[in-house]
Amino acid sequence: MEWKGAEGFDLGLYKKFYDVWVRSTSEMLHEMMQSPQFAEAMGKTLEGSLDFKKQLDELIESSLKNLHLPTTSEVTDLSRRIRALEVQVQDVSKALESLKDHLQTAGQPAEKRPSRKPPKR
Repeated sequence: MEWKGAEGFDLGLYKKFYDVWVRSTSEMLHEMMQSPQFAEAMGKTLEGSLDFKKQLDELIESSLKNLHLPTTSEVTDLSRRIRALEVQVQDVSKALESLKDHLQTAGQPAEKRPSRKPPKR
C-alpha cells in the first residue's frame, strides 16, 4: 500500500527510512552501553551524584540548624526514642496488669482462689 502525504509525497519511503534509523540507532546504543568506557562513565556519574547528594544533605542540615528547626537526623532520633518508650510503656502496662491480677487473686478467700498444685519432685 502506498501512502501519500498532503503534497503527494510517498510516506512509505519516510517510514522505511525511520525504521532503518531506529534499528541502526538501537544497535549503536546497545554496543555503546556494553563498552567498558560506558560503564566507567556511568560509575563516575553515580559517584558524582552521590557526592552531590551528601553535600546537599549537609547543607540542608546546616540550614535547618541555623533556622532553629529540627534536622532530619534529629527527627529520626526522636522517632527511634519514641518507639523505644512505647515498648517500655507496653511492658510496664503488662507488668501492672499481671500484678493487679495477682493482687486480686491474693485478696480472695482461699476457696475462691484458683488451685495451685505443688510442683512434682
